[in-house]
Amino acid sequence: MKRRNIYVIIAIVLLIVLFVPFRWISHPNGTIEYSAIAAKYIYWTSTLAVDEGALQINTFRVYFFPENLKDFETLREEFYSGR
Repeated sequence: MKRRNIYVIIAIVLLIVLFVPFRWISHPNGTIEYSAIAAKYIYWTSTLAVDEGALQINTFRVYFFPENLKDFETLREEFYSGR
């Protein structure tokens, strides 16, 4: 029973780390707030855009929270402008 509880706790912590927005201090334009999964997605698609000739994904939704539902272009603009 204890082992099952540990797995549940690990799963909850992992979901919180991936999807809850947090202050990201190491951004080149200053402090910015994104969830870990959103930041990873933005970097990954930006890398694809450089490597594969401007690949654009406009309709992908990254956040699961209603106040943060933004399309990729808006997220990327905010990410690189430091807002």
